[in-house]
Amino acid sequence: MDNPYIAFFKISIKDSSAYFKDYLTYTIGRILTYMLMIFVWNIVYIGGHLSEIGSFSLMQIDAYFVIGGAIFLIIDSKNDKILSDDIKTGNIAKSLIKPVNYVYMVFLESLADNVLVLPPVFITIIFALYYLGISTSILSIITFIIIVLIGYAIINVIQFIIGSLSIYTTSAFGMSILLANVAFILGGAIMPLTFFPSYMSNIVLLLPFQMFIYVPTSILIGIIPSSAYLYYILFGLFWLLMLSVLGYFLWGHVKKKISSAGG
Repeated sequence: MDNPYIAFFKISIKDSSAYFKDYLTYTIGRILTYMLMIFVWNIVYIGGHLSEIGSFSLMQIDAYFVIGGAIFLIIDSKNDKILSDDIKTGNIAKSLIKPVNYVYMVFLESLADNVLVLPPVFITIIFALYYLGISTSILSIITFIIIVLIGYAIINVIQFIIGSLSIYTTSAFGMSILLANVAFILGGAIMPLTFFPSYMSNIVLLLPFQMFIYVPTSILIGIIPSSAYLYYILFGLFWLLMLSVLGYFLWGHVKKKISSAGG
């Protein structure tokens, strides 16, 4: 007999596959966005006769946006929507009395979408490194994978927190859109974070959003030196711990609120 979590994950994979065309449309939209960014930055480099900006060569900036766009497809999650919809419809009350952990079920349902895009993402990253002639080390690849996993965990926890806050609103849609835009900009999707003015980058580089795109991509293409790898791993784990503690206490409050309302 299958573990209930494994069985649920298999069902979620099938459900996600059924709506894969919708997800493909979303993916194409993201790809076009990053293609536009590559086009814009190529104009900046070539038009300004620049060989390097902020330690990024033209080749590296192209790789940055291709790989960064692929990473964002992996870590993008829908925990906030799942939780918000369950709270809004009242389904969460039924889910909480089932002999399974509701939090795990939400994470597994969201993970199904990410698993489906792993093959094309993997191919895209390999192609970008090969085509642009960027060499990387085994240590960089291992650290890259660790950082992506930490970034994935962080954005999932943040989105779960956003979804939990929908208990106080009619919908978490507005907060979800705000989070997506903040993650997109402060994560390094518009430009590498070191391109920001120093007064701004000094603040942004203290936030966890850099773990989504800037840090893993910069590690893979050789912008961040190996001497800083451990720092970024510990930095990401610190933020993951802090956000998880916040999410734990908030979720406990939400469950009590649902129970007191008759759930």
